[in-house]
Amino acid sequence: MAVNWSNPNDKLSVFFTVKEALFLPSWNRMATSKDGLGPTQQDNLVKLFRIMDQVRNLFGKPVIVHVAFRSYSYNKEIGGAPNSLHVQGMAVDFHVAGVDCDDVRAKLIPKLEEWGLRMENKAGSNWVHLDTRPVAAGGNRFFLP
Repeated sequence: MAVNWSNPNDKLSVFFTVKEALFLPSWNRMATSKDGLGPTQQDNLVKLFRIMDQVRNLFGKPVIVHVAFRSYSYNKEIGGAPNSLHVQGMAVDFHVAGVDCDDVRAKLIPKLEEWGLRMENKAGSNWVHLDTRPVAAGGNRFFLP
C-alpha cells in the first residue's frame, strides 16, 4: 500500500493515519522532509504502526498517539534523548483511552518479544513508550530510560 505522506488522513495501517505518525505537538504541525523525514523513517513508521494495530486490537479501545516521528531539532527542543528512536521513526508515545498507563504496560510486557518491541519502564507516567530497536536474545525489553 502506497502512503501519501502529505495527506494527514491517509492510512498507515488499519487504525492509524499519517497525522498520528508525523504530528509535532509543540510545533502544531506535521513533520516534512525538511525535518529529516525520508524513506527510511517512513518505512520504519509503517512497520511501527502496523504493530500498533496489534496494541489497539489487544485493548479493544482507541490508542491516542502523543508523538511518533520527531526531527532532531524538535527532539532536542523538548529534551528528548540524544539518540532517540523517535528521530528514526522507530518509537511512539501513546496512551489507551480509559486505561491507566501502568495497566497498559503490565498487559503489554508479555507481548514485547512476540511483537519485536521494547518499552520504557516509566511507572506513573501518563504515556507509554514503545520502540522497535532490536534486542539481543534474552535482552531487556522493559527498560529504564
